[in-house]
Amino acid sequence: MRSRAASARLVVAVWLATCAGGLFAADSRPNGDGRESHVSDRYSGHLSALLREGFAGKPSRLSTVEKHYQAARTLRPDDPRLGYAYGIVLLKNLKHSAAIAQFRAAAQANVPYLPAARAGIRETMRRKKYATALEELVNLSEVVGKTQGPHPPPADRIETARWIGLVVGFLTGSQVSENVRERAAAADADIQQRLPEDFQEHYGLGKQDVLIIEAQLQIEQQTAEASAKLEQEAGQTRAAARRQDYQGQRERFLDSKEKWDAWWADTTSQLDSRLDQLADTFDALSDSATSLTESIRATELELHRLENLANLQSVANAQGPGATSGRAIRATRGLTRQVIARSREHSQYVTEYWKTLAQRERTAQQAQVLLQQRTAAERRYRRATGAVAKQVERVQQWDNRVKRSMEEAAKAPPSSRRAKSVTKRTQSFSTYDSFDLVAEQQRMLHVYDKPMN
Repeated sequence: MRSRAASARLVVAVWLATCAGGLFAADSRPNGDGRESHVSDRYSGHLSALLREGFAGKPSRLSTVEKHYQAARTLRPDDPRLGYAYGIVLLKNLKHSAAIAQFRAAAQANVPYLPAARAGIRETMRRKKYATALEELVNLSEVVGKTQGPHPPPADRIETARWIGLVVGFLTGSQVSENVRERAAAADADIQQRLPEDFQEHYGLGKQDVLIIEAQLQIEQQTAEASAKLEQEAGQTRAAARRQDYQGQRERFLDSKEKWDAWWADTTSQLDSRLDQLADTFDALSDSATSLTESIRATELELHRLENLANLQSVANAQGPGATSGRAIRATRGLTRQVIARSREHSQYVTEYWKTLAQRERTAQQAQVLLQQRTAAERRYRRATGAVAKQVERVQQWDNRVKRSMEEAAKAPPSSRRAKSVTKRTQSFSTYDSFDLVAEQQRMLHVYDKPMN
């Protein structure tokens, strides 16, 4: 995305390193006694140590960094590059206010150090103080336009002109408010008046960099939105498949319930039919037992009557003169035969009665077993159909949830983290300004590091 702008900055950074190295080489030329060379070596050592210690990632080393800064400042109090180096160390350690103070001091030196000026404005942009940044950009363009001679280096002035164009291009874009865009348009006119013709092209290239990056972001945004739309459609397809699966489960559960209903109807029909038969048998046996009870009572009464007659006949025979007559004997035998017959009849009735009661008890026991079977069958049916009903309800609830989510998703615009990330990056100045603290540290180390012997 930032390849073109970044490539341009890389080329300029090499130029800057070469120019800065030239400045340092000029400063370090030895005089007759070599004392200047010794000072330059010490200064370079402190500056290199400041950059290395400051980027070590340990806040406790800032005290050491401060010592190297003070030592280097004693050797070269007017070198703005020292303040800039210390500023990027402070920035790396999140000391933003202190870093801005160092950048401004370096930018306002007798020979303005343009990277420091850019760094100060960059921090103003980071804080979204756009009105202040625009004023500083106009002032910086005047510095670039009026500076003569080799300091600042021409390459640095070119890079600064292009960077100013980049910032103005960002502040005239749609990512800021209309008020900021109006201020930026006015600042654009002022800057073009202050910049010499030689720098106008580079200034325009900076604004063109913003358009290139915006176009790349727009393509990325469209790609992200298309991907999000495809993902939304895929999500709807997956949800529809889930609903179809839920509906299939629901149908299977309902089919299972129908089978259980049929089983229950058949089972209860058979059990109830047998229970009705047993009920009829039980009632018939009860009626028979009642009839036998009445017959037993009737025979008991008849036996009692016959026994009384027999007793009377015996008494009469004993007292009468014709006790041994044929007639008396026949009467006694007749009564005896009737008693015996009625006794046998009574015994038969009693035996049949108890057989009837036993049979009725067996019938009651059979009915009890059938009732237990019916209860067990009902329990099984209710348990099975209850579980099925719960499953049907559960599946229906999830089907409704997925249906609602599909309806909501259909109404909602496609969205994705990637698309939101692109939108957020579009509104951030750091997306357009490829400044890298570590890369800047390495550039300065390349200039100030002493060669290894």
